[in-house]
Amino acid sequence: MPAVILTVSNLTAAYLVAIKRGYPAGTFLAGTAVWRSLAAALPGLAVVAIIIVGILSACFTATESAASR
Repeated sequence: MPAVILTVSNLTAAYLVAIKRGYPAGTFLAGTAVWRSLAAALPGLAVVAIIIVGILSACFTATESAASR
């Protein structure tokens, strides 16, 4: 429950700041643009997944994963 309260509070604060500063509303992206953005982000997301899986499977330590960047 605390996470829900914190999330709602953060969303409300961001909304009020956007209204106060007059930020324009974003446009809804079509399906093709979303899939292209996801495809472009996959290599970066894969690196994070490889590091987490490597640490949890004991293939390497957290220190070794930090040094391999």
